Amino acid sequence: MTELSGFLLLRVANMWQRRMRKLLKPFGLTITQYLLLSGLKTLQEASGQEASDASVSQAALARHCRTDP
Repeated sequence: MTELSGFLLLRVANMWQRRMRKLLKPFGLTITQYLLLSGLKTLQEASGQEASDASVSQAALARHCRTDP
């Protein structure tokens, strides 16, 4: 059961990645770029400031999105 579950999880993850790539292609974005932009928006909204006034460091964004700084 465990091996089958892992295989199914891998298939679903691959399907999700293909769909995301297809959806993001017209915007010229990768999945990682989308993740970072989404994380930036979340952090800016959490600060209660306007997007143009909110300052988010690269390190804070990387921590929030769990990526490398």
